[in-house]
Amino acid sequence: ESFYFLGLNIKFRGDEVTISQESLIEKVLVKFDMRDCAPKQIPMQPKLILEKAEVIDESVPYKEMIGCLMYLSLGTRPDICYPVTYFSRFQNCYNTSHYANLKNVVRYLKATKNYVLKFIKIGSGEF
Repeated sequence: ESFYFLGLNIKFRGDEVTISQESLIEKVLVKFDMRDCAPKQIPMQPKLILEKAEVIDESVPYKEMIGCLMYLSLGTRPDICYPVTYFSRFQNCYNTSHYANLKNVVRYLKATKNYVLKFIKIGSGEF
């Protein structure tokens, strides 16, 4: 049995439950026009250090992307918690460089969109 609830794909199979957000990741790729982007194997450059921008570049949807990524990180993607938190620091002082680096998190999600959280029942208790 499976169902979709608040962006979560939940599947029950025997003694296990898997939760994923593959379809929500697809929606994020479409929303930010990144369906054809090159996938990345890591969400963020190692040892990346960004400085606060003097002037905010409001032509890019930085805050909107942060919000989408935050929701994904809280649902089934704890692997992006650090990058999302790091980039969140710049919501009042970002430019196109910050946005370009933030988009790498989305590229990583494209490469790993089939990742799931799996919960397996142990013992004889109810699921």
